[in-house]
Amino acid sequence: MNILTRYLAATFLRNLVSTLFVLISLVLLANLFAAIEEVLSGWRELLAFLERMARSIPGVVEMLLPMAVLIAAMFTFIGFARNSELIAMKTAGSGPWRLTAPLLVVLVPVAVAGYYNQNYLYAQLNPPGRENQQAAQARHQWRSVADGVVYFDRVDRRRRIVFGVRGFRWGGTPFRIQEIQQIRRGRPTAEGWRLSGITVRRQSGGQWTLERESAREVSDTEVPGVFEPADFDPRHVPFWELYQEFRRREMNGERVAVYKLEWYQKPAALFALVVMALLGVALVQSSPRRGRLGLETSITLLMGVMFWLAMQIFFMLGKGEFVPPIAAAWMPNLIFLGIGYVLYRRSF
Repeated sequence: MNILTRYLAATFLRNLVSTLFVLISLVLLANLFAAIEEVLSGWRELLAFLERMARSIPGVVEMLLPMAVLIAAMFTFIGFARNSELIAMKTAGSGPWRLTAPLLVVLVPVAVAGYYNQNYLYAQLNPPGRENQQAAQARHQWRSVADGVVYFDRVDRRRRIVFGVRGFRWGGTPFRIQEIQQIRRGRPTAEGWRLSGITVRRQSGGQWTLERESAREVSDTEVPGVFEPADFDPRHVPFWELYQEFRRREMNGERVAVYKLEWYQKPAALFALVVMALLGVALVQSSPRRGRLGLETSITLLMGVMFWLAMQIFFMLGKGEFVPPIAAAWMPNLIFLGIGYVLYRRSF
């Protein structure tokens, strides 16, 4: 590794660490202001808040790492451009690959650390259901059951009562709703569950019918478990374990689109770091001598936000089975890689 390569890699790594630190600090500071009343109410609440913030850091890093790579690549080459170092490097015969390769070398250990953070560190600090196990009440839970899903607005674990339950069942193709159930309240019994305040809407022949019941007794199998938290989080499970899990569920006849989507997203998330680095360099190359920091920073941040929005949109499309999981996971990378390639060709 020659002097130029070490210089580029060290500058980029320094900018990446400082950018990630600033972004994480801003997020934690925003959370502090959002919970300021809780923090100031007592020492116990303050310590609980600090613990939550510490446990949330792996998730914050997971969310902000692609944006940090994009901004760090931008600042690295803006600094070179403002000091005329970039012109000197090009004059000395450094082409686009030689200028970009040190960034990719740095991204190899960064990607490994990001994978460990997402699939091991996060899971260790935030085991599935930890917050729900400690809380007496939980809000907004979804559970899969048979050919539909059930939503629980509020779960009171202390009294073992659920409130505001809505069930959705599909028939035919996915997302063709055949039945909607609304239940005001439910409580487990020795034989199963007792539900009260029931409204059922069913679709038959293109027409909806409405039925009401004051109470109903159902078996345990008809209501998914809610007093114990879900024990599997596909986003924070290692690659091979997730593959085994969705294959097992697939053989059992379960719908596994979300599991496949998360499985494809794991390598896609690592490749996104490369895309962001290339895009950050290409954006600066459009005006290497001017070094318009404000304009280039604004454009870079806009591209980062657009990339994040594209990831969210394609994730929802993949989750809804409107596009194949592999396309939903990789399409944002391919789109922005194409944008970066076009800018790169115009810059060099």
